Amino acid sequence: HYVRAHVERRDGHFVAHTTGNQGSHITTSLLNANALVIVPEGGFEVHPGDTAKAIMLDWPEV
Repeated sequence: HYVRAHVERRDGHFVAHTTGNQGSHITTSLLNANALVIVPEGGFEVHPGDTAKAIMLDWPEV
């Protein structure tokens, strides 16, 4: 399971924010995403400050 997100570097850390509604019919959330945050099957909640893995879509630094 993946959540579309926008990742930026802030104070030496990577910070991710969802790009809004994640419905498959919402293309603007994909347009604004530069990463897919990986959510294991069965799911878990990611809270501010948590660590998560992501697949970077458009990130020249990584």
